[in-house]
Amino acid sequence: MKVLFYTGYQKNQWDGNTTSGIAGSEIAVIKIAEKLVQFGYHVVVSGDVKHSGKIRGVDYCHLGRIHEDHGDTFDIIVGTSYVHFALEFRSYYAKKIFWAHNTEAHHWYQGEELDHDLVQDMLSYEGNWIDVTVTLTHWHSWKWQDNYTWNKENQAKIGNGIDKSTFIGHPIKKINSFIWSSAIDRGLVELLQNWPRIKDTLPDATLNVYWPAYSNEFKEMDWIKEHQEVLESIGVEFHGSVDQEKLHRAMLESDYWCYLTSYEETYCITALEMQYAKVLPIVTKVAALRETVASGIILEDNETKWDKLIETLKQLSPSLKRFAKNKAHEWANKQTWGERAYVWKELFEQVMNNELMKDNYEVTRAQQEQQNSNKYENR
Repeated sequence: MKVLFYTGYQKNQWDGNTTSGIAGSEIAVIKIAEKLVQFGYHVVVSGDVKHSGKIRGVDYCHLGRIHEDHGDTFDIIVGTSYVHFALEFRSYYAKKIFWAHNTEAHHWYQGEELDHDLVQDMLSYEGNWIDVTVTLTHWHSWKWQDNYTWNKENQAKIGNGIDKSTFIGHPIKKINSFIWSSAIDRGLVELLQNWPRIKDTLPDATLNVYWPAYSNEFKEMDWIKEHQEVLESIGVEFHGSVDQEKLHRAMLESDYWCYLTSYEETYCITALEMQYAKVLPIVTKVAALRETVASGIILEDNETKWDKLIETLKQLSPSLKRFAKNKAHEWANKQTWGERAYVWKELFEQVMNNELMKDNYEVTRAQQEQQNSNKYENR
């Protein structure tokens, strides 16, 4: 079977050898593509890739050459984030799957924004543009159904995964060390503003800040630069963008991940990585973080969250912290890209056999909300 993963446009060119400066959606494509090759699939990845050619069995092809180099030879085309893939490959015979990574599809095509009605038609099951949509979590699936008229029966849920090979060694944890590694517009400034309070509670606390390369474009960077010297004097160290091995080494050495964000994560690979590295999550009950954080300090996203965090840190015992870390690690340890690739393989077989998709989890939205509520109350 020949499969195309079409990723649309990125800020920076990338490919399977890129280790920094790419977002979770590109990481997901790389990992799933490489696993599918091991299953015997011919896999092509197209987008703003650096070079055409094979990397670990995956055939990379720049979007400007995809028609010329491959033509209508695919069995399945998976478009990620950018809905225009359905228009780009409208005449192709292949089955088409839209892999949603955000709460809404990217509407841009060839430098212009697609007409709103056209986008809605593309993302409607009745529009007959796309065979199946893949979302990442229950919350993401519900959000997608709210935004677009898509039938639940033709929507699959496949989460993200983890690559254990880049977590090297077993370094000693630095007690009361905090880490940040997400885009800076997802709550970093608020964390830095509250850092003196955390430092008063835990005098030996340190904070290591990493961020993707594209974070330099956000307005929050001005605030960080203005306050950088003061923050560095009270235990904050700024590292910027690093490769995956260096980042994961830093996670293995860290004690806490403080992510009291208001950003609506549809999955959050970082949450998975932190739990695998036995970093205690401190997160808000926002969007899919309800599902992807198995154990930790989980707070309501309101004006009291920082006060409640400080009180929790004062009372948190070493034994309870260790229990929460182990529970989160046990869950994250099972969420591998290999396991996810098997689900993708099953999905491809169903699509090729014209079988309607069924919900992977036999629970209703109300039942899932109740399960989540009970789980949080027990933490």
